[in-house]
Amino acid sequence: MNLDNMEKNIKYPLDLVVIHGSGMEVSKQGHYMPPFDSMLRIMAGVKAYELGWTQKLVFSGGQTFGSDCPSEAQVGINFLTSSHYLWGNELPKIPEQAIMLEEKSKSTRDNIAALADALGPYSRLRVGVCSNDYHLPYVLNLARGFGLYPNALSAETLSLARNPGLYKLIKELYSSPKMKGIERTQRLLRFELLFDPTAKLPALIANLTRS
Repeated sequence: MNLDNMEKNIKYPLDLVVIHGSGMEVSKQGHYMPPFDSMLRIMAGVKAYELGWTQKLVFSGGQTFGSDCPSEAQVGINFLTSSHYLWGNELPKIPEQAIMLEEKSKSTRDNIAALADALGPYSRLRVGVCSNDYHLPYVLNLARGFGLYPNALSAETLSLARNPGLYKLIKELYSSPKMKGIERTQRLLRFELLFDPTAKLPALIANLTRS
């Protein structure tokens, strides 16, 4: 999807845009960093803010690597606020009042459930969810299970609109063996939603595994 088509499908201005986390990595200097696909999500959120589609960015993701590590949401915000340049592009300074954290969720299901609880069943807020193309179909199908119908913001489309030079890196991401495994998992998760619209079973298994 190109930017013009996305803009036609989005009912903006959006009251908030949720940027989903996707884990974290540790740099050679020992700093926690978002992985490349999360960096794309962050840049896409920045682009949506720059376009005036929203004035509120919600970084979502808990302490998925243990209580001794920062949350995915905090790592994302740290990356945004400490990176003046990303892939040769200057990043704007997003005011503090435009940024929110959701640090309790440890899965996409937790992200959506928290959003549904926060909005309530009769909310008229316009919400966008920002994630990668491999992940968005699952997010949107899962959101419908919770009675939500958010606007979809493609991390790849918005990132490329901000920096077309990312095309090669994105192509490498999607052609990697790791991505093939991720895409298979996403297809299985979407199939499971046909029988379990709010993904209760995977959440139960995950909680049992953590305990």
